Amino acid sequence: MPDNHPDPQLLERFLRNEASREERRWIVRHLLAGCAQCGAITRRLWKLAEPGPKAGREEPPPPEPREETALRAAHRAFLAEGKGAEAAAALLDLAVLYARQGRAAEILPLTQDLLPIFRTRDLRKGVATALVYLRSLAESGAADEGLLAEMARFVGPRP
Repeated sequence: MPDNHPDPQLLERFLRNEASREERRWIVRHLLAGCAQCGAITRRLWKLAEPGPKAGREEPPPPEPREETALRAAHRAFLAEGKGAEAAAALLDLAVLYARQGRAAEILPLTQDLLPIFRTRDLRKGVATALVYLRSLAESGAADEGLLAEMARFVGPRP
């Protein structure tokens, strides 16, 4: 494996879970021990994974019955417009909704086809990394509502 950043084709195979074991290990090692850019992203993701204080945390309002349909429609519309970050935010909001409703098993299917988001222009690296991390969490069964909500805030629109 080269000593620089993974090439787009390798990342595409990684996201489709088609990369070889050696390629997956190289990508993970690169993210954990790699360059300053990847290190900054990794540190941010680690910080998101740390449990925060629960005192004073306000509970989110109960979901509306049409919320899932609206989030799916928003995700499709943003993809059609080439707005990858917004599509990713809608996807993460949908994952938060599923976790809140106790439907964690339905999060993994959301991550099966991330390529349309990754192919959009001007996608921030942090958003792409958060989506890779979402898939990893879903595959391991460790995607909980609090962590997903933090990731959704991180990926959400920038002022």
